Amino acid sequence: MTIPDLDEIASRNEPFVICSLPAIGNDVREAHPFYYRDNVTFASEAGAEFLFQPFQSSCSVISQCETTKENHLKNVQFAIREIKSGKIDKVIISRIKHVHRSKDHSLNELFSRLLEKYRAAFVYFMYHPEHGTWMGATPEVLLTKKRQQFSTVSLAGTLPYRKGEEVSWDEKLLHEQRLVTDFISRELNNLGIHPFEIDGPSNVIAGPLAHLKSTFTFQSELELNTIISALHPTPAICGLPREASRELIASTELHQRRLYTGYLGVNHQNGDADFFVNLRCMQIFEDHFELFVGGGITADSNPESEWQETEMKSKVLMNAIS
Repeated sequence: MTIPDLDEIASRNEPFVICSLPAIGNDVREAHPFYYRDNVTFASEAGAEFLFQPFQSSCSVISQCETTKENHLKNVQFAIREIKSGKIDKVIISRIKHVHRSKDHSLNELFSRLLEKYRAAFVYFMYHPEHGTWMGATPEVLLTKKRQQFSTVSLAGTLPYRKGEEVSWDEKLLHEQRLVTDFISRELNNLGIHPFEIDGPSNVIAGPLAHLKSTFTFQSELELNTIISALHPTPAICGLPREASRELIASTELHQRRLYTGYLGVNHQNGDADFFVNLRCMQIFEDHFELFVGGGITADSNPESEWQETEMKSKVLMNAIS
């Protein structure tokens, strides 16, 4: 696999995307380049499209401040109070973590390590003139389409994982994942999509983390964008109810999420599609990386444990950076 010089592309401010779909079994991973076409889309030479949607309509390429532990704990405590008051059922509270970037940090090496370490993730690099330089390795499928067959996942709950260890889920994490599963079921029913099959929940391993995942499969004649609009953002990245959670996030988090918890992916030239929620991602600056991490807050959340969960999630990218 030949990867162009990503450092040179970033230094020239040249719009460009290279991405790799999750590997199947022991297949060799392939990375495909996409070239700038208009404000939100990139196209490959074969005719596929790379599209993305930020979480927020207002974005910037300017560096943001790191979230202090004190501030994050206060945000989580506030969210818990809102949940216990009955205003919302669940909300995702995120933060930014700064990691030093030395002159020896090659973007090509970093991209290659993400490909190697996280074979089950959608790995991408993107430079966009309005959004800056981004890289990520997200495990979360938003929606895939193979002819008229669709699939999506309910992915929530996080625990540290070491190879060979048994994963044990407490009721708080099981409840967190059920909220997402129930939400997707309701949205599919509201679209008139039935029947649909649900497989799970089961464990899914993403590097140093374990998650709970349920997979939905169904057939539909609806347009891809119609289904995406109904599903995104799910309670796994925003909260429930959706609009109330959006408002709480906007009034609580001091940073812009930008591309984090938006979505991105590929419309293939044959009409199939693969779209992913933009998690385990970072915005890249000349002297540092800004990692975006968050966690699902419910009535049973503990602020200190939620902080530790975000620290765990940051290791997905930290392991590749270091």
